Amino acid sequence: MLATAAPLHADELISIHGAMVAAEPVNAAAAQIKKETGLDFRIVSDGGSGGAVASIGEDVAEVALLSRKMTPQEHAAWPDKAFHEVQFGKQALLIVVPSQVWDGGVRALTKDQLRGIYEGRVKNWKALGGEDRKITFYNRDVRTSAWELLMFFLYDDIRKAPPSEAEVLVEPSDVTTAVEFNGGSICVLEYAAPKPAAVHALGIRLADGSVAEPTAKEIAAGRYELSRPLVIATPRKPAGKVRRFVDFMLGPAGQAFLNKTGHLSNADLDAK
Repeated sequence: MLATAAPLHADELISIHGAMVAAEPVNAAAAQIKKETGLDFRIVSDGGSGGAVASIGEDVAEVALLSRKMTPQEHAAWPDKAFHEVQFGKQALLIVVPSQVWDGGVRALTKDQLRGIYEGRVKNWKALGGEDRKITFYNRDVRTSAWELLMFFLYDDIRKAPPSEAEVLVEPSDVTTAVEFNGGSICVLEYAAPKPAAVHALGIRLADGSVAEPTAKEIAAGRYELSRPLVIATPRKPAGKVRRFVDFMLGPAGQAFLNKTGHLSNADLDAK
């Protein structure tokens, strides 16, 4: 994926390498960034977070957009770089079900239970403490960051995820419509996406038996694990045009695009 805007002049063009999900709010903000700062940019999204880190480590890009924090190994790989990282939001997904499932008594699932639903081994809500009702699982499109995060949550590595024969939904609006009008359904939905009253978000039951609720407080604390940070990384402390870009994404105008693309802004997390 390549997002471009015509440069004003060469020294106002920022090269950015980014993971797909971290690039979403920045791409959405492109016109506003240009209007308010005069900056244009190009985002290359091949290679995920690892490729983005390598790009700033090797001075191929000036900014990396990551869906995780940098690892100690990455810092050690480029000892001459004084890497700078700042979180500009979080991606989180809700596990959503219709009123029939919620009212039937299912309010939380373990990771193993959700994995069983995804793999088609758990076929009825009765097996999960609910009513005798067939489970209809809707998958998310493999090209979306929602699918990617769900697979990381269930399998730790998307390469370990088995294929699914479930019907695929692309847009958040597709999810809410399908779940609301199918009494046994379940899917994942972007945290900040509009959600009708008849669609309910389940908690995640942890190994100790407690439930991590899908709230900003639990996400900020790291208890709700169906989430990950969105990070801006640079090879050194931002200055000049890079500082203007970082300041925009951390400011009110830039943070608004986190919510517009379904994510949590830093203000959402701080208001816990």
